[in-house]
Parts: sequence; structure tokens; C-alpha cells
Amino acid sequence: MFDDIPELTFAYWSGREHADSRWRTSQSYGVPLLSVTRVKQIITEKAKKAAEYQPCHCYWLLIVVDFMDPAQDQDIRWFTDATVDTSAFERILLYKPAFREVVEVPIQRGGLA
Repeated sequence: MFDDIPELTFAYWSGREHADSRWRTSQSYGVPLLSVTRVKQIITEKAKKAAEYQPCHCYWLLIVVDFMDPAQDQDIRWFTDATVDTSAFERILLYKPAFREVVEVPIQRGGLA
């Protein structure tokens, strides 16, 4: 509707007529999308450390995204077909505790997802 105004991210119309009808601005807050590159870096770092872990049948990696830290707040949906290549972890989970969101990262092993 407002393609010519890229700065506009949201418009709302109540459907009712008001005596003081006029356009108003409001502030909105958006969070960046999850950086697949950063997740892959974290997995690589943790996979190196996994060699020093106590022997175990399998390892899972839990990556916690703390929304209270503005540097970490991001949308954790896995929007891409990207997979991570690791043999160190059986499962990799992204977790945003305040919203009880959990997303599993697709793992590729030996060319198969």
C-alpha cells in the first residue's frame, strides 16, 4: 500500500470515524533476523571445545539468546534452508527463554541433512 515510503513499516486504521481524526506517528521496535553466519561461528567454537568434554553418548548444544541484552535480541526463526556441518553435536537448539521459543538448527552430516 505504501511501497513508495520504505521508512513506513506499519499502518493501522480502526475502521471508525473519530472527531479528531488525523495521522499520528508512533515508535516501533524491530529486532534483526538471526545471523546464520554467527550461529555457525558459535557452533565451530563449541565443537572445538567438545573434544575436551567428558566422554558421553551424545552432545546437544543449547544457544541461549537473551532478549534483555540489546546486542543479543534477535528473531530466532530459521528462515533459510541453510544447514550446519558438525559431527560434534547430535542436536543444536536456539533458545529465547523470555518468549519460550526453541528452534532446532538443521544439521548436515556427510552431505546429508
